[in-house]
Amino acid sequence: MDMAEQFKEEKMKQGFMLATLVSTVAGTFITGINLYDRVNEKRRQRKLDKGQNKKIKDLEKRLNDAQNGNQGGGNSNNNSQDKKDDGDQGNDQRQPQPRNIGNDLRDSLEYGGPTVQREFDHHYAHMGPRFAKGDLLAQTQLQGQVITLQGSVIKLLEEALFSGNPIDINKLYNASEFAREGSIRALRDQYQRLQQALPVQRRPIGPVRRISSTPTLRAAAAPSSTTGTTSTDSMASTSSISSDLGWSSSARTSTGRPPQTKALALAFHKGGPLFCPYAEDLQRARRPTDVNPDPCPACGAMLGITTEAGHRSWKIDKEVVVRERRISRGGPSHHPGAPDEFVKRFEDRTYLLTTRFLVKCHREGAGYACYLCFKHRERDTLCKGVESLVGHVSDKHSIREYESDPDIRDVTRPAQYLLEN
Repeated sequence: MDMAEQFKEEKMKQGFMLATLVSTVAGTFITGINLYDRVNEKRRQRKLDKGQNKKIKDLEKRLNDAQNGNQGGGNSNNNSQDKKDDGDQGNDQRQPQPRNIGNDLRDSLEYGGPTVQREFDHHYAHMGPRFAKGDLLAQTQLQGQVITLQGSVIKLLEEALFSGNPIDINKLYNASEFAREGSIRALRDQYQRLQQALPVQRRPIGPVRRISSTPTLRAAAAPSSTTGTTSTDSMASTSSISSDLGWSSSARTSTGRPPQTKALALAFHKGGPLFCPYAEDLQRARRPTDVNPDPCPACGAMLGITTEAGHRSWKIDKEVVVRERRISRGGPSHHPGAPDEFVKRFEDRTYLLTTRFLVKCHREGAGYACYLCFKHRERDTLCKGVESLVGHVSDKHSIREYESDPDIRDVTRPAQYLLEN
């Protein structure tokens, strides 16, 4: 091999350094399985040989007793001994078998390699060769896991194989578990770092106030109605896009609302959908979100809805009139022209915006689009972040719209009442 080919091969290895380390980790787990099976087989063979040697010694003893003329006493003793052995075997059969913790070790070794490889394949499918190369921190962490496996699991199993000494199953099991979890954590942390380092993909359109998914309705609307739908709310970043950008005029019906059977599958913009594909999937089917949807498994956007302590919760308080009753001022002193008394019953309701609702509102890459506007309004609202989306939902949507969405939950405490004349 000349210098050019050697340099090319070395450069190729550096381009897939992390992939090579992941393969090494998976291969070390497989080596541990093979060594553990060999140790078990050798222990079983040693136990079998020991039992056979004991039987041979018993036969030799009986033969010697018979030759020495003590056959009668020998038979008596042997019969009693045989009965004792049979009784011991019966007791052994009646005793419950102890749990074999060695199976836990083998399961851990067998589960570790494929799990780490699947984690790498999942992130590689989203990020490609950049993830396969890896950064220095991830490479160092995976090298540490390889050293841990080889220095503890492999070394102890090899010593047990050649020396015959018993192995510490708990120590090997813990080392296998820590190596698997540490490798997965290193891969996930690198994915987060690379995802945050990616440049933000900005759309070609400039920041405007509100966008319309039906340009024909927007063009035919009167200026007053357009003004009425334009919000001055600083919480929501909204915009208006002209019809020459490729909006589909068939996206909504003549009433401005999407058809009931196809509303969740519409594409709003030919250059890109209004929602992320993962958000559209949550809108179509009542499936739960991932355990940690931040970042998005489809577009990789950082949603900002989780913290180190867990998922953040967003609550909205609304004061509504739940009942209105008219009371007539009757009685002898009642003046015929006196107005009747109206009694209003108010209730403070609290609604929780679940993580699933926020996830199904996010856009591909960055930002949010209000799903309630998409479902109930003629115009769609875009928001920069979670706070602006929550503020928009609180200010611009009614309780009836809240209750139509299963991902907005009523967590109201006991109602409070107020009487007004």
